[in-house]
Amino acid sequence: MPTTPLHLALGREPSDLTWELVQEAIDTRLEETDALDWKSALPAKEARTEFAKDVAAMANSGGGMIVYGVQEQGGGSSAAAAVTGIEQWDDGEERRLRQIAYSGIQPPVHGLTFRLLQHEHSQVVALSIPGSADSPHLVWTGTGFTAPIRYGAQTEFMREREIERAYRARFDSYAGLDATLDERIEQLRQVVSGPDRVWMIGSAVPLQPRPLHQGRVERNVIVDLLTTYETGSPYSAERPSAGSFSINPRRGLRRWRAYEALAGRAERVIEVHDDGGVGIADYNWASGGRDGFKNNHIGMSEVLLFASNLVSLLVATARALQLDSGYVLRLTMFTDSPDAIYVRSLDRQGRPVPLDQLAPIPRFIPVDGAIEPTSGDEAILSALREIATDLVNQGGILDIGTRDIRASMVDV
Repeated sequence: MPTTPLHLALGREPSDLTWELVQEAIDTRLEETDALDWKSALPAKEARTEFAKDVAAMANSGGGMIVYGVQEQGGGSSAAAAVTGIEQWDDGEERRLRQIAYSGIQPPVHGLTFRLLQHEHSQVVALSIPGSADSPHLVWTGTGFTAPIRYGAQTEFMREREIERAYRARFDSYAGLDATLDERIEQLRQVVSGPDRVWMIGSAVPLQPRPLHQGRVERNVIVDLLTTYETGSPYSAERPSAGSFSINPRRGLRRWRAYEALAGRAERVIEVHDDGGVGIADYNWASGGRDGFKNNHIGMSEVLLFASNLVSLLVATARALQLDSGYVLRLTMFTDSPDAIYVRSLDRQGRPVPLDQLAPIPRFIPVDGAIEPTSGDEAILSALREIATDLVNQGGILDIGTRDIRASMVDV
């Protein structure tokens, strides 16, 4: 069962967030804390900066809750005194506030959860803000950037030394993400490694992982994700199939895996982790060994399709699990052959570009990127094209064109 700053302030055991908890806070004149704030009304449209400051302060302070529709006692007291309620709450209002948290705060604050609580003719909205690995979050005030933080019932601004410590903590957190990406890529590599092939492996990890208390991802969710995955990526120009996976995912350590196997060996692997992370392993099945191509050659189209499929899977997973979080991802290629990898492209007549016009890759350098699933498909596509370009640049290819990955989502 979930617990919230309101539960903690009331000394209550974990349970669903209900109207009765808000009423108890009023009856007991519960004071604000560094993780709990009362607001008598929703932010007005002209109060963008004030809302951004409140959200950033909570995120910079380890997370918290703002309850809209509860009036403070006043007179120097921050105690909850009465329900003022809010007049209207709908999807449009929620989108407006999320947009402020995304565009009015740098870096954006993800993972916001809005909960409408109703009783008879009154309603309040409880906004839960998670602690953030991206702290310090900065807010533009019109004259400069500030880093808000909660001190008890007050919102103050970080001093220089506090900002320095926050950045150090962020970089330490990123080092942890870096290690997680490396570990998951290596785990996939151990599953699929085989001779005479070029393997592509990609892993993506959410900045705000799915909480452990939510338990394991249900199997039916994974089956739906795999079914969607097989139809191909919406970011691919012709949306080719991503493969034929057995829609029979197997449970692993805090993850689900699906295999496309041949002769007892994994040919392709997809995995979805309970924390919202995803991974894919694939190989040069379309180009390896065909006319003019050796087993250490891989088609540019295969590389671009792989990147597109990984991004498509992470976006679908984030939406299915309702994760309001950015992702970091890493993609790499390797071969057990002693020969260098070549990424083979085609000329305008559809003929393979000669090897002497390409760059051999003795050791592929992993490519890192970032995707914001909530930023909209056009922004996601733009980030994907940057990642895809970095992948093929190592093979001496300058431009990915529009044959494999869309130039725009306008016509979708």
